[in-house]
Parts: sequence; structure tokens; C-alpha cells
Amino acid sequence: MAMSVRDVIFVFLLLLSSELQVQGMDSKTTTKEGFNILIINQLPHSTWLTLRLLGRALADRGHSVTMMMPDDVFKHLISTPVQDKVKYEGAPCEPGTLAAGRAFEGHYWEGEYTNLLAAVENYLAAGSKSCEALLLHLDQQAAKGLKYDVVLSTAPDFPCGPVLARYFGLPSAIVYVPSSSLLFGSGNPFPLAYWPVMPSGFLTEMTFKEKIQNVLYYLGARYYHGVECSAFDFIVHKYF
Repeated sequence: MAMSVRDVIFVFLLLLSSELQVQGMDSKTTTKEGFNILIINQLPHSTWLTLRLLGRALADRGHSVTMMMPDDVFKHLISTPVQDKVKYEGAPCEPGTLAAGRAFEGHYWEGEYTNLLAAVENYLAAGSKSCEALLLHLDQQAAKGLKYDVVLSTAPDFPCGPVLARYFGLPSAIVYVPSSSLLFGSGNPFPLAYWPVMPSGFLTEMTFKEKIQNVLYYLGARYYHGVECSAFDFIVHKYF
């Protein structure tokens, strides 16, 4: 999902407000209360570290930060009490997201592509189910008066953050490294033959043959996002 102009402006003001609060604390002046920020994490691997660092930085700047994830992922990542200002919360849901994520890691990052497509399908299906569980959990919290100001997430392959933000009428932002996933997920234009796609291993300077291969990688990514990621469509159709 592409960010709207309203969302971009809100996130910019959020970051600007954070900077002003830091300056205010340094000069010991009075600052207004920070925002209530929700961070959505469905992934059991390294991308959650980026979100945790972001959450800690925002919490240190005076914001209230909650990182919410499926319960099985929460128990896997947060095995001991953490020493920071971020609130980590596991939402009740059927186990499956963690196991599917670990299976995907074994195929993708370790170079075992034999059953990669099946692993991706299982991972997205599990992520879609856990996203619905997160939605229902947040709905219960909203009924009790708990409200957030913005939703942050990563990996647009799992568009749960933007889906939840749209449902609750909140602005959202994706925090991710430059890749084909981010380009397709954010709706930005890009040069097919000149922006190397992961995990092709290509550099910005490619031969003609490599450029053709790079385009084919992008076509595969388009199929991936248009067909495989449709696992989240049922949430949109059911709740919107």
C-alpha cells in the first residue's frame, strides 16, 4: 500500500516533534506529551531488530511505544525481561507464524530454493491469520479506550501494519531497506533494468545479460506480490 500525502505529512511532523522534544529536554523546558505509537512485527528474524531500535529511539524521545506481535513470535523473541522503555506485547492467536517463519528462513537465507515457493505460501497464510488476530486484539483494546496515533511496520511483503492502520483510520509508515519488496510495497517507480533486486547479487553496473536477468527477477517479484501476497486480501474484504 502506498502512503498517502496525509500519512507522509503526519510521519514528518512526528519526527519533527520528536526532535523538538529532545531539544526541549536538553534545555530543561516544558514539552508536550508524546505520541502513542504502535509497532507491528510478525517476523521472527532480523527485521524485528530494526523495529526494536526504532522503538527504543522513539521511547527515549518521550513517546509511548508498544511493539505488538503474534504470541508465538513474542515468546520466541522476548524470552527474558527487556531493559528498555518499549512495551512488548503478544496478541493471542493460533500458533503457526513462528514455525512458518523459521521454515522460510531455512529455505531462503540458507540458499535452499527447492521448496521455497511452498514455504512462502505457508508463511504468508500464517501471517494473514495472525494479522486478523492482531486486528481483533486491537479492536478489543480500542473498545476499552486505548488508542494509538500512528502504526509503524516493516517488510511490505507482510502488509499487516498498513491494513491495521487503514482499519483504525491511522497514518502508517514502513521502515525497510531498499529492495524490490519495498519498491512494490510502497508504489514507487523504479528502473527495472538498473536497480538490482535482492537476492540476485547484481551491482548497479550490470552487463546486458544481467539486466535482462534482473528484469526477470522483477517479474517474479511482481507475481509474488500480486498473487502470493493476496493471502491478506480476505482481511481487507472481510473488515473493510
